[in-house]
Amino acid sequence: CLFMISKPKQLTTGFVIVALLFALFSVRPFKQTPEDVTMETITNSIIAKGYTDKKIPVYTNHVLFKFFYDKKKHNVYDKQVYLDSLSLQTAPVGSIILWESHYGYRPKLNKNAVNADYFQRRPQQYTLMQNRISTDQRFQALVFEKIAP
Repeated sequence: CLFMISKPKQLTTGFVIVALLFALFSVRPFKQTPEDVTMETITNSIIAKGYTDKKIPVYTNHVLFKFFYDKKKHNVYDKQVYLDSLSLQTAPVGSIILWESHYGYRPKLNKNAVNADYFQRRPQQYTLMQNRISTDQRFQALVFEKIAP
């Protein structure tokens, strides 16, 4: 049967078979990094506490918050706000701040970037709710609530 097919179709069929075999044996599922696991845990915690159901603003710069929120809730959270000192000045009381060590402090990209000390120097404005460190000790995520203007 294969010999009755024209030469170009034989080549195409052969190429498709080889490509499928290559994909079958070489493509592996994506393995989460410790940072991914930490961000998924934090995002699920924020969702579980009902902050997103109440449409409370979440200030963060990490793209995985958006990814894991969408994965869990099947839509985009429209109250996510870019985190820097300017946005925090106008953040309403009750806002959730997710600061993390990957994208949280990049002063060369944003002169208004804040580091973790920003919140520790303002205990009258922010209360620490969660502190998670990845299993490889290379990533930290802090969740604060803004309690005063």
